[in-house]
Amino acid sequence: MVSSIGADKLKAATKKHYQYAKHRADEQLKSSGVNYTIIRLGGLTNDAGTGKVKLQEKVGKSGTIPREDIASVLVQLLTASQAENKTFELLEGTTEITDVLN
Repeated sequence: MVSSIGADKLKAATKKHYQYAKHRADEQLKSSGVNYTIIRLGGLTNDAGTGKVKLQEKVGKSGTIPREDIASVLVQLLTASQAENKTFELLEGTTEITDVLN
């Protein structure tokens, strides 16, 4: 599921209603009993993808990510068993998309 960085920090959210909706959707999916992967995104850009990202359970900062790179990461994670039942944050970075879970 595509979510938003900050969906786990409702008190600090600047877009409270949006973050609350993302938070509730994340929690509903986690408690549903189905396998999931939640990707919390930074700010979206229309820039060309770089093929390099930062994907971690917590990135510890805000930032942006090109939509093209988001799509590539989602495809990469579709069949990655090591991403099952985990939540990640995704920003622009220095790791090749093909190496995000290595």
